[in-house]
Amino acid sequence: MLRWLDAFSLDSPERRVLRSARLQRFVLSVHERAFKTLLPQLPPIHRVTIVGGGLYPRSALILRRLLPDATVTIVDAKPEHLEIASTFLPRNIEVEHRFFDAAVPEPADLLVIPLAFIGDRDRVYRHPAAKVALVHDWMWRRRGRGARVSWLLLKRLNLVTR
Repeated sequence: MLRWLDAFSLDSPERRVLRSARLQRFVLSVHERAFKTLLPQLPPIHRVTIVGGGLYPRSALILRRLLPDATVTIVDAKPEHLEIASTFLPRNIEVEHRFFDAAVPEPADLLVIPLAFIGDRDRVYRHPAAKVALVHDWMWRRRGRGARVSWLLLKRLNLVTR
C-alpha cells in the first residue's frame, strides 16, 4: 500500500543530478561553500573516507580540490554506484566496494557521512568512527557546529568530533 514512497528515495534526485551539468554545478557550489566553512575548524587532514560516495561524487570532487594532499577514499556497498562515480573521478581518488559499519573504527582523519546513509546515524553522532566526521543531514537536524548546504535542498553539514 505504501510502495509509492519508494519514488521519494534519495537515489531518485541523485540520478537527476547525473543527467544535468547544471544541477552538478549547483550541488558542487552549495556543498563546497559548506565544506569551506567547516574545514578551517578541523585539525590537519591527511586521510578522508567518504561513505556512500557513489553515483554523483560531489564530496570527493570538492575535498580533492580543497585538500589536494589528502588521500581520499570512497566507500560504497553498491558496485554499480562506484562504477557510475568513477566516470566523474580523477585517478587519485580511491574507491572501495564494502559496507561501512559505524561501529568499526575507520583509519581516517575525516569521515564524511551522506544524507542517504544506511546505518546507525545516531551512533555516528555519539561515537564517530574517525576523529572528525562531517555528517550531511536535514536542515532541521542541527547537531552542534555545522553549516547550511542549501535551503533549496533542505540540507546541512554537521561537524562531529570525538
